[in-house]
Amino acid sequence: MDAGTDFDSHDVISVPDETGPTDEQDNTAQAGWSDLDGVEIIGDRSDISLDDPDIDDSSAEPEPGHSAGDSDEYSDHWFLQAENGTCVPASVAQIVAEYTGEDIQDEEAFVELSQENGYFLDGEINNGMSIYAAADLLEQNGIPATVQTGEMDDLSVALDEGRGVMLYVDSGEYWDPEQEAKDEAAGRDQGGDHCVVISEIDYEKGVVYLSDPGHPDGDRMEVPLDEFEQAWGDANNTMIVCDEPSPNTDTHGAPVDSADPLLDSGYDSDDLTDLKAAIDWLTERPWTLLPLVIGGN
Repeated sequence: MDAGTDFDSHDVISVPDETGPTDEQDNTAQAGWSDLDGVEIIGDRSDISLDDPDIDDSSAEPEPGHSAGDSDEYSDHWFLQAENGTCVPASVAQIVAEYTGEDIQDEEAFVELSQENGYFLDGEINNGMSIYAAADLLEQNGIPATVQTGEMDDLSVALDEGRGVMLYVDSGEYWDPEQEAKDEAAGRDQGGDHCVVISEIDYEKGVVYLSDPGHPDGDRMEVPLDEFEQAWGDANNTMIVCDEPSPNTDTHGAPVDSADPLLDSGYDSDDLTDLKAAIDWLTERPWTLLPLVIGGN
């Protein structure tokens, strides 16, 4: 099913749990989705079934101490979503800000675009939207993306490549694990219910960093790896991965290659500017080097 068409109820994010992570966090907002068992991602986006994900095993296992991504990547773009049901537009806004360099501090424009395209179920924001609509919302803003399922290795590869990644998760698993356990025991847990951006996986520390628009502490939110895997697994390990890396991402933290060893010698920008000026001055006056050359012999 292509984004923008009429959505089947099994494809749509459901009405959110209005309780939030704790009673004290009144400003916390989330959007949920319905049970996705049996949903198949089709068309140009993917041929992956959420029941039987076709995982690429070619990616290497993360090395001990390996860290993928950068927890600061989305910090300047994070904001708390305005209301229940807008976690997808808010997450899209963060990725668009990262890719374009624009200063986007709320999801309003993306909510309006979603309303214009009929992405919200029954036209109600609180009802949420389809995962395909989320990918289409990115593409309408010039960032093609693909809906797929994956594992931790797949996330690591995408982050190392500098790609933006949105995830669907069961927010209760890390917002309030104790309450989540009670809900599960009482049969009240609704599974995947929220959309976030992932910025880093730190395997050595055993944590994942999220840019979570639904929680007041969502900027560089540190989540234990086991809680994250449970939260993501409850949403069938579903993710929306941008097809191309962000042009503003310093992938791997690698230094820029240079053919000139002087440019890799640890000078700061002022030192290099002064050095270049000195070289230019000497190039115009080569005779000043003659006494040094002669003396050297």
